[in-house]
Amino acid sequence: MTVTFLFVVSALSFSGFVSAAGKHYRGPWGPVWFDKESYARGETMSISWQFYWGTAQKGWFEVDLKNPSGAIVLRSQMYWYGSYPDGYRDSMTYTIKLGDPTGAWTAELTHNWAGKKQVQTTVLTVTTATVY
Repeated sequence: MTVTFLFVVSALSFSGFVSAAGKHYRGPWGPVWFDKESYARGETMSISWQFYWGTAQKGWFEVDLKNPSGAIVLRSQMYWYGSYPDGYRDSMTYTIKLGDPTGAWTAELTHNWAGKKQVQTTVLTVTTATVY
């Protein structure tokens, strides 16, 4: 009896009958990048990003530019609702001030959506560039 049950469940799983309810869902994803690997003070950074999702989704996408101490110096926010299988691409620029710190600067792309009790934030991608 147990062997028969396992065989039936296994056969249904391979046929797609059982696995359809547990389909793997891939949430939003995408890269973020700088136009160069390093910058001198006074230069302008260009930060670009692209994000995708194939099914109807909604939520905030944020791109934060952080200096080496972790302070956010520039933020771009977008709210999207719908299906964008071809993705969405955008960019922003920041001119490095003479008093800005040197070191590794970070660009972070996140997706925020309302959960049952609080906002859920998912970091989609992080990249760095050096300011010298």
